[in-house]
Amino acid sequence: MKFFHYIQQKNTGKGGITIAYQFKENKVTFSVAQCSDKGTYKKRTGRDVATEKFLNGETITLAIKGDKHKANKTFHAELPHLSYSLAQLRSSI
Repeated sequence: MKFFHYIQQKNTGKGGITIAYQFKENKVTFSVAQCSDKGTYKKRTGRDVATEKFLNGETITLAIKGDKHKANKTFHAELPHLSYSLAQLRSSI
């Protein structure tokens, strides 16, 4: 399992998102842990919460078509955009 961390307000350390993800066969599975905009983001806490959600099946699984290496590279390139979009979505609710 690997992790991606996104800190929403880098200057204050408030708010953030951790994505735990795993590539297996022709699929990528991931879970998301979110820190409140008012809370101080901690990578360890985000990792622990995202891992717990992942292990409890609170995940999203996407099928990968074509070359697995290329899909892995594309997913990694899109992680910052995915994290930003999730943060914006949460802020608008």
